[in-house]
Amino acid sequence: MQSAFLFLLLSLFPMIFAKDDKTPLRICLFVEPSPFTYMSGYANRFQALLNYLANKHPEDDVKIVTTEVVNTKNLPQIWLGFPIHYTAGFRLPHYPLMSLSWDYTFRSLRTVAHHRPHIIHASSPGFLVLSAALISRMFSIPLLVSYHTHLPIYVRTYLPKLFGLPEWIVWQWIRWVHHVLADVTIVTSPQIQQEFQQHGIDQVMVWPKGVDTETFHPRYKDETMRVIMTDGHKEDFLVVYVGRIATEKGLHLLPEIMKRLPPNVRLSCIGNGPYEAELRSLLLPTERAFFTGPLQGRALSKAFASADVFVMPSTSETLGFVVLESMASGVPVVAARAGGLVDLIRDGETGFLVTPNDADEYANRICQLRSDVGLRDKMANRARLDTETWSWTASMETLRNQYYSVARQNMRLRWEQRLWNMFSFQGTSMCGWQSEE
Repeated sequence: MQSAFLFLLLSLFPMIFAKDDKTPLRICLFVEPSPFTYMSGYANRFQALLNYLANKHPEDDVKIVTTEVVNTKNLPQIWLGFPIHYTAGFRLPHYPLMSLSWDYTFRSLRTVAHHRPHIIHASSPGFLVLSAALISRMFSIPLLVSYHTHLPIYVRTYLPKLFGLPEWIVWQWIRWVHHVLADVTIVTSPQIQQEFQQHGIDQVMVWPKGVDTETFHPRYKDETMRVIMTDGHKEDFLVVYVGRIATEKGLHLLPEIMKRLPPNVRLSCIGNGPYEAELRSLLLPTERAFFTGPLQGRALSKAFASADVFVMPSTSETLGFVVLESMASGVPVVAARAGGLVDLIRDGETGFLVTPNDADEYANRICQLRSDVGLRDKMANRARLDTETWSWTASMETLRNQYYSVARQNMRLRWEQRLWNMFSFQGTSMCGWQSEE
């Protein structure tokens, strides 16, 4: 009861316990897979965090621990002035684009032992979070864990059902990491927060959404890019998907949607992934789909802004960064009513939320936007206005100045921390943490 009451108090009044936001912090980020080589919305969020710390808190001492399989000498060693420490990684057999690590070289341990950070922030799911949890207890350092990929959906996609046993096992793992090991968990949408709480994980807070509204903007609409994306048919209605081309994204639905759309509707898929070859084969009979491969920088900005509608059939999104980027680009979205997408789209106002896996409903909504230009423009404008209120600065300030403080307070509730404090004459933690308050 005491623990639950204190967490509720901290959730409602986090600034009571926060340090002055000008006080320098030593932060160690455990990020897996690498946000510098693996393209995803998760990578965008951590890059935005590093940008914020570099610009708003240059006095903070930040170390990054991540992993890669390739020769790390050819990878960035410093990002915005923050050193990057690589651990030896391995690839998943069914997803070779992703690198994970058991950190058998103990690189993370050596980094923390030398750095002695005020806070460890680890990404989840993954394996490095286990190293982070062990090290946080070895050195009595608060541990905040952020959750970015919804594993239960992946289990349903890739593993046989077996009476729900694999998904049950995954939830036990999630509960152990986020309820037992983490001092506080942050998730990227209220929907995932609610699901965690339903599974008995109560110390969960929402990391506010943000999007770069300068990089993604309607002004980047480009005729040349539209010609490329429509395979030379720029006058046709253009539906776009951007992201990993993987089974868990629900992309098997795209061929079914395209079959239900008129001949002058075209689809452009931007990205790559293990499902690409099969998806190309399934879309080949329509003769109206074009794959650009991955795009970055200004080319990606142009691709978003040059579409008429963005489609997102995935039900596994903890947030859905590409949806945010489409909305910021002034393009309405038709997306599954599932996961974090529900937190982004106001159904019927800034886009459409449809029944998951219902190809007919997707096609009907796309046709509605195709035939009603006024509705499409109205949705685009409202979507853009919504994104202008979701700044990265406000999101990262909440993380650094509030949630890191909550983790630091919750660390004192660990049983081993209480035991140490009971027998410590000076009342300090094992790394001198409390003396710095």
